[in-house]
Amino acid sequence: MGRIKALDGLRAVAVGLVIWAHLSSHFSGRGDALGMLGVRIFFVLSGFLITSLMVGERKRSGRISISSFYLRRAFRILPAFYTFLIAVAVANICHIIYIPNQSFISSLLYIRNYAAWDVYTGHLWSLSVEEQFYIVWPVVMSLTRTRGACLCAGLMLPVSFAVRTFSSFTLPGALGFFANADSLACGCLVALLWSHLANVALWQRIISSGWFRVTPLIILGLVKLQSIGHFRAAATLLINVLIAALIERIVRYPMGPITRILSSRPFTVIGTLSYSLYLWQQPFAGGSALPIQQAPWNLLAIVTCATASYRLVEAPMLRVGANFRERLDLRRAAKPSFGLSIARHS
Repeated sequence: MGRIKALDGLRAVAVGLVIWAHLSSHFSGRGDALGMLGVRIFFVLSGFLITSLMVGERKRSGRISISSFYLRRAFRILPAFYTFLIAVAVANICHIIYIPNQSFISSLLYIRNYAAWDVYTGHLWSLSVEEQFYIVWPVVMSLTRTRGACLCAGLMLPVSFAVRTFSSFTLPGALGFFANADSLACGCLVALLWSHLANVALWQRIISSGWFRVTPLIILGLVKLQSIGHFRAAATLLINVLIAALIERIVRYPMGPITRILSSRPFTVIGTLSYSLYLWQQPFAGGSALPIQQAPWNLLAIVTCATASYRLVEAPMLRVGANFRERLDLRRAAKPSFGLSIARHS
């Protein structure tokens, strides 16, 4: 699967919701629900794309290379992430901001979702959830057939539902891995069942119909239901399922009006910057008396830092990673491989 512009556009929607939520919460005290919706879009999309890449690799080569997967993720995620951490660490040392040592340590180890919240690094909890997913899921994909992988992903739906139901009484609560694993799992299931779903006529009639365009409105209605304690766990699960269905609609039927809007240049540009935007939006959304945290200067600072991060760190390291993997693939092609690759099971 090549790069799909509409999915970049969906990333733009996700990061836009997060930024809007963080900025608006300091004026109205609201917005957290929309921010969580943005994060869930990121989660479902990540599960779909990562699994699609591994399914494609297995079809092409008959195996999934664990080492290649981690190498791709390292070049994609780590440089911009640790650049951000270094920047806020310098600001902390200079007494511009204050960040507890626990926040730095938990962020460095990608266990931020199990540590106390702070205004400058708290948003890294979602990246920790994704990294925890990246550690486990490639191994599951390599060790199981498609049916087994579907079973593992499917089990996360009731597990997450149960954890969310009782999260107000037990730790780790709403930000733990298992409280959010079903978002990732829904994306994984769409990728795993992609060929099968194409042959389910009723399902295809549903997602290709004009009525399916109201799905975003249904999702927003479910976001409202999340504020009611008894409906929170169920509403969140339904949101994840509908986001996954919306992704299938966007990819499988690319000529629809929603897809055309998401594929437009403003959306794709923001989507391309979405990772850096997500990293850098939190420090400037603090709502303090500092001018840099007040509109419109905070928005200008977010865009400036994110653009610099993308152009100076993220994009160059992606190119370095691509070149490195290409050389590595040439070496592997020249001699038998005995690396961390596991033969195809299907």
